[in-house]
Amino acid sequence: MMKLRFGWGPLDGPSGMRKNIELLRTVRDVVGPDIDLMVECYMGWTLEYAERMIPMLAEYNVRWLEEPVLPDDIAGYAKLNLKGPIPISGGEHEFTLFGFKQLLDAGAISVIQYDTNRVGGITAAQKVNQLAEAYQVPVIPHAGMMHNYHLTMANLNCPISEFFPVNEVEVGNELFYYLFEGDPLPVNGRINLDDELPGLGIEISDKHLQHFQIFE
Repeated sequence: MMKLRFGWGPLDGPSGMRKNIELLRTVRDVVGPDIDLMVECYMGWTLEYAERMIPMLAEYNVRWLEEPVLPDDIAGYAKLNLKGPIPISGGEHEFTLFGFKQLLDAGAISVIQYDTNRVGGITAAQKVNQLAEAYQVPVIPHAGMMHNYHLTMANLNCPISEFFPVNEVEVGNELFYYLFEGDPLPVNGRINLDDELPGLGIEISDKHLQHFQIFE
């Protein structure tokens, strides 16, 4: 499975829509029909734009469309998700159990993608997992990493994990990989956890200090 991010939105007009479709078509042609493709909008579309785009994406067998509109637009999420034909995922920018219940009650998302760092930690995330299971909605935590892998392993309604390859030093979620070591690498698309280290199974690393300017 793999996920890609669209680079064009409402301000780019019809030519941007065409570029989005060309990007998706290229990836689908390269990987073939037996690889699940997920697509990411990162809150960059409007409801009207998403309604125009989704029918054009459908022929490429997209597993889900992620964060098409602003996260507080629950009605917009629900309209897109219930209308189909592509399941809508979200939750990366939702922060409370009550917010996820609103999304689920509205039928606004078909896949929950909370960020454990943002949602209140492992205990809060586990409550979201249990809530989602009652609605038969799968959970795929945002961005991989060890705190998410443990939750995925512990819940039957977490069918897969995201994994971000480390390409260059960035200040964002990828910063995790430069502060800690012990994160497992996938083998043939699968990740296993072991008990060599306590807790999450990671430890602080200083291997990449030269890439950062440290202020005291």
